[in-house]
Amino acid sequence: MSHQAHSSNRWRIRAGVLAAGFTVALGGGAFHAAAAGGPSLGAARSFAVLGASTVDNTGETAVTGDVGVSPGTAIVGFPPGTIVSGAMHAGDVAAGEAHADAALAYAFLAGMPSIPANNRSNVDLGGLTLAPGVYKFDAEAQLTGALTLDAGGDSGALFVFQVGTALTTSSGASVTVINGGADYDESNVFWQLGSSATLGAGTAFTGNLLAYASVTMVTGTTLNGSALALTGAVTMDGNTVTSPALAGPPVIVPGAPLAPINLTAVPIGVVPCAGSTLSWTDASTNESVFRIFRRDGAAPDFALIGSIATTNAPGTGGAVSFDDQVLDVSTTYTYRVTALSLADGESIASNEVRVEACVVAGGSRLDVDLGRCVITDKSRGRTDAISVKGTYSVIGGVSSDPRMDGVTIQVRAPANLVLVRIEPNDPRWKASKNGVYRWKSSNGGDAPRSSIVIDTRKSEFTLKTKKGEFGSIPVNSITVSLTCQGATGSDTRAWNVPNKLRNGMRAQFTLRK
Repeated sequence: MSHQAHSSNRWRIRAGVLAAGFTVALGGGAFHAAAAGGPSLGAARSFAVLGASTVDNTGETAVTGDVGVSPGTAIVGFPPGTIVSGAMHAGDVAAGEAHADAALAYAFLAGMPSIPANNRSNVDLGGLTLAPGVYKFDAEAQLTGALTLDAGGDSGALFVFQVGTALTTSSGASVTVINGGADYDESNVFWQLGSSATLGAGTAFTGNLLAYASVTMVTGTTLNGSALALTGAVTMDGNTVTSPALAGPPVIVPGAPLAPINLTAVPIGVVPCAGSTLSWTDASTNESVFRIFRRDGAAPDFALIGSIATTNAPGTGGAVSFDDQVLDVSTTYTYRVTALSLADGESIASNEVRVEACVVAGGSRLDVDLGRCVITDKSRGRTDAISVKGTYSVIGGVSSDPRMDGVTIQVRAPANLVLVRIEPNDPRWKASKNGVYRWKSSNGGDAPRSSIVIDTRKSEFTLKTKKGEFGSIPVNSITVSLTCQGATGSDTRAWNVPNKLRNGMRAQFTLRK
C-alpha cells in the first residue's frame, strides 16, 4: 500500500549518517562518492548565491551568476547590488530545484571518505599547502592567512573540505589554487559546512560553500565560487562573487542530427518504480541510433546505458521509447538522449528528465504499510533517535526466513537517507520459535546503534536507532523502504510536526497509526 500524501508543513530532514550493518548511505539517493570527482551541483551549478530564508545585501556587491532564494522569497539589496550576468530567482521553480540539488550535493560531500592523515581538526589552514583530497574537521575550521591548494598539474584536481561546524576566515585571508593550468575549474573546490561560513573582511576565497545554515561575507570579500545556504541566509556587504564559468554552449556539428525533443520519463509497474519508460520525439531524419544517457543520484557524470537503432521509418516527428529496468533502491535518476549519425556526427543532448524514489524490480514485491513512527531531532549532536514500525506482505512470492536474503530498511527524505543493510546470513540474527527474528548492530563506542525486529507470524517490522545524527531541513513527507525475503516495497506519508517541543529538541516527526 503506497500512500502519497502532501502536507502544508515545509519541513525537511538534514543529511545525516546512520552507521549500522555493513553499508552507510547519505542523501536522497544511493550516493556513490567518486574518487575522481565531486558531486554534480545540478540546477544549483548556475547560482553564485543561493539562500534558503533570505539573500541580504548591503553596498555595491557585484555577482556573476544567478542569485536566488528558496523556500524563502526575499532578496534584499539589489540595487545597490548588481547581477553582472545571470538572473534573479526569488522563490521560483528554478530556485526550488537549485535548493534541492544543493542539498543532494551537501549529502554527497558529507559522505565522501577521508583518510585519517587528512583529518586537520584543531589545525589552522593558514600557511598550509595541500594536495588534492578530502580533508576533515571534526568541529570548526579556521583560516588565518593564506591557504594554497596545489593541483599538481591536474586541471580536474578535486579538493573537498568537510567541516563539522563553522568555517571562519580572518581579515585578508586567502584560498588559491596553483598548478592547475589555464583550464582549471574552481568549481572542483568544495566546502561542506555543518553550520555556517563567515568570510572576514578582504578575504579572497575560492570554492563552493555549501553551508547547512548560513553564509556571511564581510566588506571587501571576494568569492570565486558559490555561496549556497541550505536553511539560513546569505549575507553580503560590498563583495564580488563570481561563479566559475559554466561549460560553453554545446558545439553543433554541421549536418549532425537535430536533438530529440519532448523527452519524458514515467515509472514502470505498481511499485514506484521498478523501472522507467522514456519517451521522446524524433526531430531529425538522418540519425542512425538514439543514445540514452543516465546520471545516478548526485554522480558527477552521465553514463551511456543503451541505444536504439532507427531506420527513420516514422520520419521527423515520430515517437520513440526506451525502457530502463535496471534501477537501484531509492535513487534519483536523470536522463537525456542524443541522436547519432555514423556519417554526420552526434546531436546535442535533449532536455533532461528525472525519475525519483525507485525501488528494486523483481518477481515479487512487498506491500508496506507504516504504523507508529517517531523521529526525534535533538539539539545535542549524535543523540537523535528513530523508531519506525509497520506491516508488510509478500506479493507474488513466498514468505521465508528473512536471514537468508538479508534485510534493508531505509528512512528517506529529500537530501537525506538513513540506510541499515544486513547481509544474508548475518550471524547477529537471533531467532525465536514463534517466527520472530531480532538483530542488533555491534557495539561501536560512539557509533550509532540500530536494532531490527522481523515478526514473520504477524508480518511486522520495527527499526530503532539511537546515538545518530538526523537533523532537520523542511520536507513534506518521508518514505520508508523495506527489502526483506527477496522483495522490496515502500510507503510514503506526510509527517506531523508538533507545534511545541520539549527542552533539548529541535524537531520531532511523528506518524500515529
